Amino acid sequence: MKIAILTPDYPPVAIGGCSTSARLLAETLRKDHQVDVFVFTVGAETIKEDSGTIFFHPGKPKILFFHTWLIFRALWSALKTYDVIHVYNVTPVLAVQLLKLFGRIPKEVKIIMTLNNHNGAIASRIVYFRQWLQKGFAYREPFFQSLSNPEVPFGIFGAWIRRMEVSMIRWAGRRADYYIALTQQIQDDYVAQGYNSHCFTIIPNMLDSAIQLQEHVQKNNRIQVIIVGQLSPLKGQRELLSAYLALPESVQKKVSLHIVGGGKIEPLLRQMMSTASKSADIQLYSVDYSELSNVYAVTDVVVHLSRFPEPFSRVWLEAMSYGIPVLASRTGSGEEVLGPAAVYCDPFSQESIQNALQELINDSQLRSQLSTAASIRIQEYLPEKVQARMRLFYANLV
Repeated sequence: MKIAILTPDYPPVAIGGCSTSARLLAETLRKDHQVDVFVFTVGAETIKEDSGTIFFHPGKPKILFFHTWLIFRALWSALKTYDVIHVYNVTPVLAVQLLKLFGRIPKEVKIIMTLNNHNGAIASRIVYFRQWLQKGFAYREPFFQSLSNPEVPFGIFGAWIRRMEVSMIRWAGRRADYYIALTQQIQDDYVAQGYNSHCFTIIPNMLDSAIQLQEHVQKNNRIQVIIVGQLSPLKGQRELLSAYLALPESVQKKVSLHIVGGGKIEPLLRQMMSTASKSADIQLYSVDYSELSNVYAVTDVVVHLSRFPEPFSRVWLEAMSYGIPVLASRTGSGEEVLGPAAVYCDPFSQESIQNALQELINDSQLRSQLSTAASIRIQEYLPEKVQARMRLFYANLV
């Protein structure tokens, strides 16, 4: 079978959750099939490999119209010989369906989507998350709510554009043949938006075997708490730092807080750090993906406070692989993946974050229990188990 994978991120240009997961998908399928990867990003040249080619195409615009046009133009004559088009990131499905509509993709070619975000279902991730916390399920926000959403760039105009973009992706996504949901929660969210429930298969993310596990090392007498990821208003670093700074000095003395990553809110975080008391120990730095194992080896607690419903963060897997307790946002997917390996809080409440953080700092027995649960839980996401499920899915297509 000849398979084309479409993704916006892929090594060596981007090293992150989407990039790593797309690479692991390609490596898994190449054990049985010829797989070519089409990447729409900036800054790399085509790479030819024994079991397929990685085609890098220029551009990764944030505006759906231009993004779709770039994919449409680049793949106008490129997909005729493939048996399956696997859209790893949701957004490219619009260009794929338009190419099929224009006869550039044969009708018998199967289109598969891995639903690794909510771009094909919900117009506002944060607003949706707040609604989910209140109601326990996803629903499409009213038109006036999208228009007045202050968290979408460019104000009312941006909110209107975003809603139109999601509607177009939803139109294209519903016409795909199969969906791979990373969790049951993601399947439920998409089914609630009109996607055919009979077309779903749940296959989670897998642990990256490139992560080299090391023995835990006690760096100093303080408890090492880290938060890993892009420094963004959506990721919760600001909220965690605020909660830490609000802790009593007697508790701050027990903790060394590490904020690992880079991004647009770094100046804000450094300004907040300048107000910390002498008892606080806060460090902000970036590391290469290959060096993450050195960070996890000295970590006692991993914090993951996304303010949007992440389908399946790779940080969850990395923390569990080291048996590290997790403080996580209370989301459907997070609780489904982490289970008893985490303590949960409301990412919109500093009080909730602070209470959960203080509980983990003061209760060594709780940390021990969570660590044991993490070591058991990670067994479900080992590469050999998840790869077997993906290969069986494709075998059934044949």
